Parts: sequence; C-alpha cells; structure tokens
Amino acid sequence: MEHRTVKRLRQVKLSPLAQWYEPWRRDPANLEKSHDAFVEEFCAVLEQSTEQGRIRRLLARARLPQSVCKEGVEVGRGISAAQLANLCTGSWLEGGHNIVLCGPEGSGKSFLAGALAREVVRHTPRVTWLDLRRLPLEQWDIAHPKIQRLIRRYRTAALLVLDGFADSYIPEGAALVLKDVLDARAQRNLSTLFTSSRPIENWDKAFKDIDVANAIFERIFHRAKVFDLGERHQKLSPQPTDAVAGLGYRLLGRMPSTNLRSLDG
Repeated sequence: MEHRTVKRLRQVKLSPLAQWYEPWRRDPANLEKSHDAFVEEFCAVLEQSTEQGRIRRLLARARLPQSVCKEGVEVGRGISAAQLANLCTGSWLEGGHNIVLCGPEGSGKSFLAGALAREVVRHTPRVTWLDLRRLPLEQWDIAHPKIQRLIRRYRTAALLVLDGFADSYIPEGAALVLKDVLDARAQRNLSTLFTSSRPIENWDKAFKDIDVANAIFERIFHRAKVFDLGERHQKLSPQPTDAVAGLGYRLLGRMPSTNLRSLDG
C-alpha cells in the first residue's frame, strides 16, 4: 500500500509529498495519530511545496540568480544586519526609493542585489533583473519597435535591478533607452536597484552625451541610498556620500535630494 501511494503521488507530480510521506509513514510516533492530524500535516507540506514552486517560477521569470539568499550575505562590510533586515522587508519600494550598491569586483554587490530581489519576489511578482554587461547595448535603438516592446516591462516592473551599471561604456542609443526607462519609473514612483564596480564619481565616463548622463543621474539620486561594499568608503551615511555629492555638483549642478534615513535600521 505504501509503495503504491508513493508511486501515485509521483505520478500526479507531487514528489515533495511522496518524499515526505515515506519517512512519515515509517515513523512509529505517527502510527497513533488521527486522520485529522495526518490531513493537517499533509496540507502543510502541500502548502509549503506550492509556495516553493511559486517562488521558483517567479525567480525564473525575473531571471534572478536562484542560489542567492539573505542568509549568505556578509554583513558588517558596508551594510549592517539591521539595514539588511530592513531592506529585505521591501518597505523601500513603497516610496519609490532607489538602492545603489557600489564596490570593487568580488565585493558581493550582485549577490546582495540578488538576495534583496529574492525577498522582494515574495511580496510582488513584478521583479526584473538585467545584467548590463551581458546585453547587446550597441544594438539598442529607442525608436525601434522591438526595443520598445522589450523595455515595456522594464518601465513597469515593481523592482528593476540593473547589475553592472556604468561598469563599461554605454552607447548613445542604450543611454537614451535607460533614460526613457528611468523617466517612466520615476513617474510611476517605482524603485530601481543598481550595482556598479566603477566609483560613482567616475560614472560620467561611461557616457558620451553629458546631458543624457545628467538626466539619468538625477533620476537615480533623487531618492537613493548608497551602500559601498568595498574599501574605498567604509563609513555609511544616510545622505549621499562625498563621491555622489561631487558628481551632483559637477554633472547636475546641485546636490541630489535624498531622504532615506529610515533604511539605516
């Protein structure tokens, strides 16, 4: 009977329940349990399996790294445990705040971004991950219908992650696309998470058109919290770092406004 039950569970694509049922049935402590207790545990396992499947599908659709998790984030280097816990709640999305993660290669920016995005997926399915280093940016033309269809979801995702922002040269066409996307997201009060290996004060070197760069930086730092995970700036500040301030004065002509003290935990 037990073998047939396990086989049927696998046949109807309930393998997690089959894996649970085999040891459960063999445990002597469960022999005296009522049918109601069995059904209750069965339903709990089914709910957990369904939720895990939902998360896996959302991670796949968002193209998030499925191996990352908040438990693997190294706290104390640019981000505290309290700040991490606060960010994982996703409360910063409510005000359309942006997050900027800076630091050299290997500092854990993409891992942290993936962990945060994974937590956000639990609250909203509309998360999109873009690795700008692997996209054919030289082919991006904002006037092309295919590009317009491509970026439609980028404009409206509850969270857009731009991994590798300004790490390398951004062609003029791609810069216009990014400006269009960030303009649309700002109008909808939507959040964007950026990671970058290039120091913020050198971001302007990734762009040819300084006016387009100004507009992009203004959208990013209007409501932004900067976390530096590298060795360049160990001290965190609820206000933009000196690097951001310098960039603002040089490119924007003013300090970008920031109001994210609540993220400091």
